[in-house]
Amino acid sequence: LDTTEERAPYRVMWKILRDKDALVIPPTGAPEIEKTPVDLPFPSFETLDAKGSLDENGTATYRIHITARGDDELLFRALLRQISPSQYDEFIQKFSQGLGFGGTTSNAEVSKPDATANPLDIAFDYKREKTGDWSNYRIVPQFPPVYLPVLDESNPPQVPIELGPKHVENATTALKLPVGWSATLPEAVHVRTPFAIFDKTYRLDKGTL
Repeated sequence: LDTTEERAPYRVMWKILRDKDALVIPPTGAPEIEKTPVDLPFPSFETLDAKGSLDENGTATYRIHITARGDDELLFRALLRQISPSQYDEFIQKFSQGLGFGGTTSNAEVSKPDATANPLDIAFDYKREKTGDWSNYRIVPQFPPVYLPVLDESNPPQVPIELGPKHVENATTALKLPVGWSATLPEAVHVRTPFAIFDKTYRLDKGTL
C-alpha cells in the first residue's frame, strides 16, 4: 500500500510504482528486495452509458453515466480531492470537453472520492445543439474517444509503444429519434490485433438508435 496516494483503493499503486524493486524492512530479521505487484488487485475497466433523445432541430439531450475502476479511477480521485463538491459541475464540463464532447453539462453527480471499496461513478446531463454534421442530417454517437497509436509500416517506431495496463472499455449510447424518423446505420466494425480488440455495432429498435 502506498500512503501518498491518499484516496486509492487498498493495494492499488500508481502504474509507475508497479513491478519495481522495493526494499522491505521487517520488524525483525534482515531486509530484502521484493517486487511490487505487477497487476491491480481487480479487473480494470471503464464504462459509459448514455441515454437520450434527439429533436427535429438537431438538439440532443442525454443523461450520461460513467464508471471507472483502475488507473483512470485513480486519476479521477486525485483530481476530485483538489476541488469541493460545489465545483463538480465546472469539473465535469471541462472533463466532457476533454472527451471531445462539444455541448454543455449540468446536474453532475459524483460518488464520494474516498469511498474506494467501489468503483468511481460519475453522472451528468449533457446537451448538444446540431450535433455532428447536422446540415446533412448526420449525427455522431455519444462515444468516448479510443486512443490507439497510428502505425506507419514504412517508418516503424524505434521504441516500444506504451499501451498502458490491460483493461476493458465499454460504451453504449441509446438515442430516441423524433417520431417518424429513421436512420441509415454505419457498417459494424470488428478488429482483432495482438494488442487490442475493438468492436462497434449499431441497431435501430422502435425509433431508438
